[in-house]
Amino acid sequence: MRSPIDPKSIAGKPLPVAERTQLLVLGGGPAGLAAAIEAARAGLKVMLVDENPVDAGLMGLDVPLHYGQRMDGSVRNRARMMEQIVASDPAIEEAFAAGVDVRLATYAWGVFANGNGVRWLPGMVAGLADDERSWMVGFDRIVVAAGRRDLALAFPGWQLPGVMGAAAARLLIERYSAFTGTRLLILGSGADALTMAIAALDRGLDVVGLVEVASAPVGPAALVERVRAAGVAIHLSSVILAAEGTDGVRAARIASIDQDLRPVAGGERVIACDTICLGIGGIPNVEALNLLGCDLAYRSDLGGFAPTVDSRLQTSREGVFVAGDCLGIHAAKTADPRISRNEGRLAALAAARSLGAIDDTAYARQTAALATLPGPETVAPAYRTQWMRALLNAGGADVMVCQCEEVTRAELLGVQPPRYLGRTLPQRSLETLVQDGPPNQDQVKRLTRAGMGPCQGRRCREQIALMLALSTGTPVERIPLAGYRPPLRPLPLGVMEATNEAAGMEEHWEIWFGIPTQFLPTQEVERAEQDRSSHGK
Repeated sequence: MRSPIDPKSIAGKPLPVAERTQLLVLGGGPAGLAAAIEAARAGLKVMLVDENPVDAGLMGLDVPLHYGQRMDGSVRNRARMMEQIVASDPAIEEAFAAGVDVRLATYAWGVFANGNGVRWLPGMVAGLADDERSWMVGFDRIVVAAGRRDLALAFPGWQLPGVMGAAAARLLIERYSAFTGTRLLILGSGADALTMAIAALDRGLDVVGLVEVASAPVGPAALVERVRAAGVAIHLSSVILAAEGTDGVRAARIASIDQDLRPVAGGERVIACDTICLGIGGIPNVEALNLLGCDLAYRSDLGGFAPTVDSRLQTSREGVFVAGDCLGIHAAKTADPRISRNEGRLAALAAARSLGAIDDTAYARQTAALATLPGPETVAPAYRTQWMRALLNAGGADVMVCQCEEVTRAELLGVQPPRYLGRTLPQRSLETLVQDGPPNQDQVKRLTRAGMGPCQGRRCREQIALMLALSTGTPVERIPLAGYRPPLRPLPLGVMEATNEAAGMEEHWEIWFGIPTQFLPTQEVERAEQDRSSHGK
C-alpha cells in the first residue's frame, strides 16, 4: 500500500539541532547580561547570544541600526571590535565568570516554536549564524532582550551619509569608539535625543543644537537642564527642511513652524553640521517575539508595538520571557539602565523557577530584593504623528520614504507599482484599501515594494504606518504591525546554506532547483513549457 505521506515533505525528517541549552538569552545589553548572570547563578545552563560586534557589511546596510555611514575603517577589524565590545561593559566578563556560554558576533536569524501550521519541531529552537556558518540551537526557556532601534522619519537629503539614528551613534561613540562625526544636530528633545547629546558632549564632540516640533522640550527636566547648561540650543517649534551636501551632510536647513505645523515664511536657518541624529524616539525590537507568535499590542507609552506580559515578564507563549527595551521604551528606562537590569533579573528568576532551579520561597525572596524603579510615564500619543505631519508639510510628496526600493511619499500614498516597471498600472488605492479596514502595511508593501529592501524596513516601517494613519484618518495604533519573516538579518547565502540536513531532506533537494521555469514571469511559463515540449525536453 502506498504511503499517504509525500516522501518529499518534511514529515518524519527531524530537524538537526546542533546544540541545546536550558536558557537562551537574546541580547547582550544591560537586560540580557543581567538575565544571563542571574540564571547562571541559579544553576541553569545559559547561552547568551549578541550580534555585536556587527559585521561592517551589515553596518553599511544600516542593519541592525541606522549607522548612516558614520563609522570609521576600524569596524572592519573584527579582533579590535571584539576587544572594544568586551572592554566597554564589565558585565560581559562577569557573565563569563558566572559560567554563561557567551556568543558574541552571533546573529539570531530566527526563533521558532510549534504552533498553528507547525508541529514537527523538537521544541523551541533558534537559528544562529556567525560570519561563516548557521546552525540550530534548542532551548527550554528564552529571555528576549533584543533592545531597540531608532524611529526613522524622512526629509529631503536624509539619504546622505551622516543622517543616522541616535542609538547607532551612541553605539559607535560609547562601545565601538568608531564614530567619524564631529558636529552633530539632533532631531527631537525627548530622552533619546537628550541622552545622545550628553554622550556626545562627554566625548568632546560639538552638539550644534536640538530641533523640536513641540513648543517645549518633551524629555526629563533634569536632562534638559544638563544639555542647556552645556550651551546647546534647543530650537523649539521648528522642523528640519533638508539636509544639505553632496558626498555627505554639510549643513541642515531648519525652519520655525506655526500652530498648524507648517513652516513660517522667513523663519529658515542654516546650521553647519556633518551629522544629523534621529532622536525622535525608540522602537522595541519585537522581531523574534513576532516569529514566536507572542501577543503584541500598540502602546504609545512604550514606544510602539510591545509584548503583553504577566507579572513574571512571561509573554503569551509559555517559556518566553522579555526584558529591556524590547519590552517597552520610556524616558526613565532610557536614562537609567538599572531598570533594564531589574527586568532582566526578574525574567531570569521566573525562568529558573519554571524549570525548578529555584523554589517559590527563593523566587519570592530574590524578586522582593529588586529595587523599585520608575515605570513608564504618560506620553502624548500624538507626538510622533506631529513630527510626521510637520515633515510632510515641510518636505512635500517627492521625498523618498523607502531608500532601498526608492519609493517616494507620493508613490506610497498613491499605491503605485514599483518604478522599475516603467509605467502606472491600474490597481487598488488607499481609498479602496480603507474599505476593507485599516490599511495593512504588508499589503501596501506588496503593491509598492516599500519596506522590502535589504534594511528589512528598519528605516521606513514606522513612518509608513504614520503616513498611512494620517492619510486615512486612522489612529496609528490601528495600523497593523508589518510582519517579520526569517532571516531577521540579511546574511550571505554561503552562511545560510544548510550543511547538516537530514539524509531524507538532501535526497530531494533537487526538486527545488530542477524546475526550469521557476524564475519566469507567470505569463511566460506556458510558452516556455511548449518550447520545451517541441524540443523533446
